[in-house]
Amino acid sequence: MEYRELNETHLKDMATLFVKAFNTYPWNEEWTEEIAYKRLAQMINCDGFYGMVAIKDSRIVGMIFGRQEQYYNGVIFEIKEFCVDITLGIKGLGTQVYNVFENRLKEMGIKEIVLNTCRSDKTIGFYEKQGFKVSDNIVVMNKKV
Repeated sequence: MEYRELNETHLKDMATLFVKAFNTYPWNEEWTEEIAYKRLAQMINCDGFYGMVAIKDSRIVGMIFGRQEQYYNGVIFEIKEFCVDITLGIKGLGTQVYNVFENRLKEMGIKEIVLNTCRSDKTIGFYEKQGFKVSDNIVVMNKKV
């Protein structure tokens, strides 16, 4: 497996993987490649962006990215998107990709990682295995307008 810093040349393949991942369980969303491409391109151009792709046999099989933000007590990294191609049947692929990424963030001096995910045993369970905890002091709220 090869890991590369994510850049705009990866966008088309990332959009394909994104749709494949998030249009299935547990998310069951309705992305098109065009809309996914637009979202991913917007994020790449955000201040503090950092991301990585996992490549196997010249194909993107995983991606993880987000942005760093300065807080009073250090830099926090917010993971915005993370997915792997589960159809490949590579056991532990998500864990492998996540671990490489976390190590890169540590090398960059990141002190804390935060993320939002859907409420599902599959998603929360994965992140708990990586050492994450459901926050006691933060709640995500939304409102449709």
